[in-house]
Amino acid sequence: MTEEQKQLIEAIAEMREEEAVDLAKKMLDYYLVIADQVVIPKLQTAAQSAEDGVVDGALAAYNTWLREIQLLGISDDPLGQGQEQPGGLGDRLRRMTSLASTAISKGMTKACQECMSHDVGRMQRMLTLEGYAQALGWTHEQELLKCFDQCMVFEMKIDSEILVETSEGILLTHTKSTVKLNIIQQEQWILHGTASYEGTAEWKPTSVQEFDNPCPISSSPASGTADLRKVDMNFFKKKIVNVPGSDPIVTYVFSPHLEVYLRASVSSIPTEGRTAQCEDSPPFEVGDLYGPTFFAKHEDEIVTPESGSAEEAWLGGPALRITGFQQGSGDVIFTKEYSRSEAHATEFTLIELIHTPK
Repeated sequence: MTEEQKQLIEAIAEMREEEAVDLAKKMLDYYLVIADQVVIPKLQTAAQSAEDGVVDGALAAYNTWLREIQLLGISDDPLGQGQEQPGGLGDRLRRMTSLASTAISKGMTKACQECMSHDVGRMQRMLTLEGYAQALGWTHEQELLKCFDQCMVFEMKIDSEILVETSEGILLTHTKSTVKLNIIQQEQWILHGTASYEGTAEWKPTSVQEFDNPCPISSSPASGTADLRKVDMNFFKKKIVNVPGSDPIVTYVFSPHLEVYLRASVSSIPTEGRTAQCEDSPPFEVGDLYGPTFFAKHEDEIVTPESGSAEEAWLGGPALRITGFQQGSGDVIFTKEYSRSEAHATEFTLIELIHTPK
């Protein structure tokens, strides 16, 4: 190879290197313009408004911009920690990161406030925002858990009345119970969007009335125990959104569901304690009717786990598996009503899940 040929090859190499540097600079300038004119304004608006659509759009724009500069090799430092040139890429990266974090945090605050106002489905929004945060490399899990502890607080109310007609007369028994629910598995909510609760409370007979009896009957009612062995709540289903050029983002779709297990035990049911006093006869006990009638009405809901099974361990024996709840309104999140009359017995029972945020 002659000296002239060597010089020509070196000149071409230098030209190509200059072209590559020039192309890289043009690409960097392009993405700085996109950051200044599109991404940063969107993030600024999102950090102020905290509205769902505004925040989602800004985070999507930021995530796309960030992934593109990484894939193109414009920045190996996506948070801009090592790029200190004033007004350069590092400044913009740090600014956008701060704005995105603020937008997520304010969005979480807004969603939590709405949850505290009985819109418990807004917890799905907090999970979605935490998914955005994790996709961008950080977490707001402490805000998430704090809101869960304050908002996802419930009690269950049972209001039940049974009227029984017999040849001896008519008995009308009314009972009530309010059970404060305690969380069992919070981590299941974080992982799967479900939560399990349990609780026990006194189950009181509030009134016992007798009609058309040939002999006077007196009552000494005794309370039972409403033992909610397990209350499974699911307000949303997990949905994975695949974002081209990015990690999948986890979102949640509102899908309310409630399943309740009420221990079915004779010792747990309220009793009337009825005693009859007929003329020329000593007082004698007459049978309680509320408990047997209640279980007869709910026979198709009774589940009996196999002895020694894992299910029996937490059920503790037979239980009523209650499903088919409807969405309520205000602080009544779920409601189920039984109103039926057959075989000389009428039941009206209302079961409600009440939201009681701290």
